[in-house]
Amino acid sequence: MPAVRKARARRRLGAAAAVLTAAAALAALSQRLYADGMSGPGLAAALLALTLCVWVLFLSAPRVMPRRLRVLRLPWGTRVTGQGAAFVGLTLLVAGAALYSGNNLVYLVLSAMLAAMVVSGLVSRLGLAGLQLRVALPDHLFARREDTAQITIRNLKRWLPSFSIFIGGGLGPEREPLFDEVYCAALEPAKEARAIAGVRFPRRGRHSAVGLWLHSGFPFHFVERQTRLALGSDVLVYPSVEPSEDSERIVRELASRRPGREIGDSHDLRRLRPAQRDDSARLLDWKASARTGDLWVREYSRQDHRRVSTAFDTRPLSGSSDADFEKAIDTCAAVVWSLHGLGAEIDFRLNDNKVHCPPASSGIYEVLTLLAVAEPDLQAAPPEEADLVFRAGGQVTSDTAASV
Repeated sequence: MPAVRKARARRRLGAAAAVLTAAAALAALSQRLYADGMSGPGLAAALLALTLCVWVLFLSAPRVMPRRLRVLRLPWGTRVTGQGAAFVGLTLLVAGAALYSGNNLVYLVLSAMLAAMVVSGLVSRLGLAGLQLRVALPDHLFARREDTAQITIRNLKRWLPSFSIFIGGGLGPEREPLFDEVYCAALEPAKEARAIAGVRFPRRGRHSAVGLWLHSGFPFHFVERQTRLALGSDVLVYPSVEPSEDSERIVRELASRRPGREIGDSHDLRRLRPAQRDDSARLLDWKASARTGDLWVREYSRQDHRRVSTAFDTRPLSGSSDADFEKAIDTCAAVVWSLHGLGAEIDFRLNDNKVHCPPASSGIYEVLTLLAVAEPDLQAAPPEEADLVFRAGGQVTSDTAASV
């Protein structure tokens, strides 16, 4: 590995030497053209030589500067905007005109333009320095569902404010967008600002590469300074629980199997019976009481709590793809979520993990956590017999013939 780095460094040094040699030749040619009275070609050659020197300086300086200065993140890490590139080109033209004419006024304009470039880089850097960012995500995140996150940005500087700050977030080195970009126009010293940003995770799992970035081009937007921050902890995203055709069909079949009823507080009338001492007055049926001369009350029914055993088989069927596995995960999550919403008691198994989820309990999130981190495993043991067994490429059930 060190040999490869040395070879790469030698190639870069050779390329820089070649470019600087070409710049020196162009400078000598420019002087010769000026001497022969061809000012136009001489100016073009001088500008091209200056551009080559600046290019070598821009690429080589961060690599040869001392490590202590690299920590300061000088403007070599900034991004030049379109108007910044146009301004640099205009500055080079003014520099050539100043060298050609020798006019003091043109030199004054050139110095003002160079000062504007320096100020733009330094002010954008100072605007992002001393900022503290906090993000409050929802307790439960689901894949492909729009949620909101609270972003708090605080200026730790005592005297300097920050202006025109953009805050965004992404996943992985490709910065896959997760958060809607938030704009902060001004942040006073020792003050904080809060904003609500939309957040949407495209896939399930435990994500550790979630990062936030701040960027600002204030005051002239010639260069844009960027700073990336990583969240302090992993983010767990549950599978999508949005109902699909398969999940709705499975839930309907299970719900139609045993419509057992018992006394409850639904709107379905079960029977009329004589009133007892501890019955509530709101249950009295006045028509039946007036007709018979005795007090009668209405008794309502409610759906019983059905117990459903569910398992997920991580062994994918032959010929199934990763998309089939994700589809089985989403279908299983949607079915379990719907059954829990209907008041069913769920026993869930995934490999060696077992979760008992009573009605109206938080055990459903333990089930979704197992599904969020599930991966295909050809060596896994087959699950025990259950009412529903989900598997990538198909669904095997004990009393239902349905495919996923």
